[in-house]
Amino acid sequence: MWSLQTSKVDAGTAPRAKFTIHLPRGDVAVIQERRASMWVRVATLHPGPGGKGTVFAPRARQGVDRYRIAVLRGRRTVAESATRTVYAYAPVTLATFTGREPSTLDVNGQQFTYVAGVFRHQDGTGVSLAPRFSTVLTAANTTCRTVTLQVAAVSETLGASGGSMTVSVVQQGARAGSVDLSANEIAPLAVALTSAPWQLDASMVNLAQIQNGQETLDVAVNGSLSCYTRSGR
Repeated sequence: MWSLQTSKVDAGTAPRAKFTIHLPRGDVAVIQERRASMWVRVATLHPGPGGKGTVFAPRARQGVDRYRIAVLRGRRTVAESATRTVYAYAPVTLATFTGREPSTLDVNGQQFTYVAGVFRHQDGTGVSLAPRFSTVLTAANTTCRTVTLQVAAVSETLGASGGSMTVSVVQQGARAGSVDLSANEIAPLAVALTSAPWQLDASMVNLAQIQNGQETLDVAVNGSLSCYTRSGR
C-alpha cells in the first residue's frame, strides 16, 4: 500500500510518498518512474517498523510523471503497485499562454506587456455607443492550476467622467474572481483554475455620459500562470 503526499507539486520539488510493505527476505522494493516506454528505478524503499516508511522521488521537472513501486528479486520484477501520477507546475508567462506578441504600456510607472482595447465611447449626443461588457482573452482549455495577474484600467478621462470597471476571471464550474478598478488604478487578481475553459472579462459600471470627444478605455494586464506544460495549454 502506498500513497503520494500530493499529486500536484511545484517543479523542482521532490514528490514524497508514504508506504507500507512487507518483503520476503532478499527482495528489494524500489520506486520506478515511467520514462518513454520504460520503467526506470529512481529510489529504494527502506521499510521501518511495521513495514512503514517515507520515500522521495527525484525533483520533478515541469510536466507529468508516473511512478510505481516494484518488488525485485534479483533482476526480476515479482510484484508491482498501481501507478500514481504527479503533475509538476512551473510559471508560464501571459505572452506565452496567449501566443500574442507583447505590447508595452506604462501605467503609473509600471510596465504592462499585455494590453487590450475593450471599450470605445463616442458621445456627441449624450448617448453611449460603447459596449458595457467585453472579453479580454479566452482559453478553451488549460493545464494550469492558478493565474496571478496585475490588471489596470487605462483611461485619460474615465476618472473625470465617473466611470469604473470590473475585471473578472470566469471559468465553467468554478467560482469567479474579480476586482473593481477606477481610472488608471492597478490591482492584483489571483484565481485558482481547473482544466475547464476560462476567460478574462471586463465590464463597465457607472458608465458616465461624456459630452465632448471620445472615451477610450483599455485593460492592461501583467502576470503568469502555474502550469504543468510549457504552453499552459
